[in-house]
Amino acid sequence: MRSKTVGILLAAFFDLAKCTCCFDSFHGLPAADRATPFPSLAPAPARPYAHVMNVVAHGVDLVECRRIGELVERHRERFFERMFTPIERERIDRLREPIPHISGRFAAKEAILKVLGTGWRGQIAWTDMEITNDQYGAPHVALSGECARVAAERGIGSIILSISHTQDAAMASALGLGDK
Repeated sequence: MRSKTVGILLAAFFDLAKCTCCFDSFHGLPAADRATPFPSLAPAPARPYAHVMNVVAHGVDLVECRRIGELVERHRERFFERMFTPIERERIDRLREPIPHISGRFAAKEAILKVLGTGWRGQIAWTDMEITNDQYGAPHVALSGECARVAAERGIGSIILSISHTQDAAMASALGLGDK
């Protein structure tokens, strides 16, 4: 109740409108946009794992962007070929400041390897993990090769991923979800 009261007070003070996409929170729509909320504020579609999750494993990783930047500076082509799929490289090539993004993807792949319980060894290739974004910007993981084999062996049917970065650091958290 208190948070709703605070929201109403903030809305009145800043002339914010109640969001028409969820009818329960204030997203800060200016008065002119009250009738047509921003499409980016629409809630993402429901995920199949939203109600019940069978978490098999969790992995987290944190990296310094400066270290990844130095690696890219010294070994750019070799690093990109070994680390990223063509689709991932295409996205990187479009970015004005790619180092925080690259660092986030590196942390994400490390977190995925922790979910798989393998680390980077054996037949695992960095390109066995492809990270793309949906239309809302949420990261999605596609496994192939040895990573897909290990995931199936551990009963992991999907991986939920969260990535965050600043100019200095990037982190990722991955959850390995069981099939049932």
